Amino acid sequence: MTKIDEFGSRLLAAGYSVTCDVPCGCEESIALAAAKMSFSWKGLVVLSHHVVIRELAQPTVQDFYDLFEVGFKLGKSSRRIPWLRGMQFGYVIIPVVVAEVVSDEVREYVCKAPVNRWCLFEFPVIYDLRTADACCFQDTNLWGAFFFPELRGVVRHCIK
Repeated sequence: MTKIDEFGSRLLAAGYSVTCDVPCGCEESIALAAAKMSFSWKGLVVLSHHVVIRELAQPTVQDFYDLFEVGFKLGKSSRRIPWLRGMQFGYVIIPVVVAEVVSDEVREYVCKAPVNRWCLFEFPVIYDLRTADACCFQDTNLWGAFFFPELRGVVRHCIK
């Protein structure tokens, strides 16, 4: 069982619908995509969670941007539900790259505060195969403070 298969099993057990070998419009496919809808009492909001996982030998920051875009497009195409007027909705995109070699630039990118976007959370994660450790944002900034513990919980239970 590969590490990505292990992540898929954990995501499936956590209530995500999991799809393997998802085409993404680039030369390679996404190894695994997982999706789940949830309601959060913290913001009285419905969240559409999307975890996209890809294995790369030496990832760059641009690889995370590209994976985020793929995850967002998958999320928009799969979760087209008309909401009642005034209903709050948001996307949570968790791009995960499984890598053999992790540069300092990539590690710094995933550990810094994610970009602030309205109704859209990006929470990049790098999994280092050499150390068997997942790195992600660990602090709590004001924007999205209610949701970062939940996102770290997904990483802790499904990715680490």
